[in-house]
Amino acid sequence: MSAFFVGYASFQIPGGILADKFGPRKVLSGAILWWSAFTLFTGTVTSLFSMIWIRVFSGSARALLRPATWKACANWSPAKERSATSALMMCSNALGPALAPLFVTAVMAAWGWRAVFYSLTFPGLLWCCGFGSD
Repeated sequence: MSAFFVGYASFQIPGGILADKFGPRKVLSGAILWWSAFTLFTGTVTSLFSMIWIRVFSGSARALLRPATWKACANWSPAKERSATSALMMCSNALGPALAPLFVTAVMAAWGWRAVFYSLTFPGLLWCCGFGSD
């Protein structure tokens, strides 16, 4: 977790700058693609050293999502609806961790821990192919 948070803390401010400069859609797409790649790489680790670096890069990708999401809420929601949009976004942050164990434990029980990371790569890639494209 410490390795993840090194990357996460290091890229929060750059994430906001990138979202302002390039727009939230491009930053979200790039971050989700980056995060998906390092989710896949997590399943291939062979040493503690590789796990630490993969977690740092995974944290850096994850750090870009929050500022880009807030920028998207500000850009795409009417001023009167921003509080509701923000509340929905905040609630969804808890939904993934609440539902993921149902999927993750089933995959892990059937195919092992590496398969969890391989399978969690695809939702991000699908998102980038659909929503991420203009």
